[in-house]
Formats: sequence, C-alpha cells, structure tokens
Amino acid sequence: PSFSSSSSSADSSAEITLLDGVRRPLAALGGIRQAQLTQDGRFLLLLSESGKLSVWTSTSFTFLSNLPLEAGQTVVDFKLASSVGKTWHRAHKNSLGGEEPQLVLLTKMNSKQFLEVRSFPTFE
Repeated sequence: PSFSSSSSSADSSAEITLLDGVRRPLAALGGIRQAQLTQDGRFLLLLSESGKLSVWTSTSFTFLSNLPLEAGQTVVDFKLASSVGKTWHRAHKNSLGGEEPQLVLLTKMNSKQFLEVRSFPTFE
C-alpha cells in the first residue's frame, strides 16, 4: 500500500492500524470467494474459500458472526434477496418496518447439495 506524503505521521499510523485491522481477519478466512453488501450498506457478507459465510460491519469491518452450519456443511454460493415473494413480503417486516432480507444458500454436505432460504441474522 502507498501512503500520501502530505499526511502527518499520526494520520499514517492510523491508516496502517486500519489496514492491519482488516488484513488480519481476512487472512483468518483463508481467502474470499464471494462478497456482498446488504441493500442498506450496513453489513458485508463474505464467503470464504473454505465455505464459511460470515457477517461484518461495512463501515468498521468488525466481525459479527459466522452463519451457523451443521457439522460438515459448507456454503457453496449465496444470494442476499430482499424478499422471497409478495405474500411472504407483506407478512414479514422487520421491527423498523422495512424488508427483512433473506439469504438464499446453496450448501453442500456429504457430497449432496441443498438449497436453503434463511432469514438474515439481526444484530440490534
């Protein structure tokens, strides 16, 4: 990474600390296969090469949670959808009155693949 020569030493050290704070968690994931922001931009979903789906804050890149999976289950692909259908959408609003995002997952376990629809975790 390159740093601007116009920044003060305090600014440079803050940038270096931020980069280290992002690099370490990413290295722990072992490589990113896919990433997607929620529609409101508050959360970032990262699918690792090892098949784990994790949720992070998009502004501070703070780890929040791994998607719970059964032993031996991995996520192959995912899509964040605003709703699964109009009937479902009317019946399921979040506490703030907005859409409750859904995760559409392609998972694999024991060499079989499954399609799952899960509610996006809440962090409030």
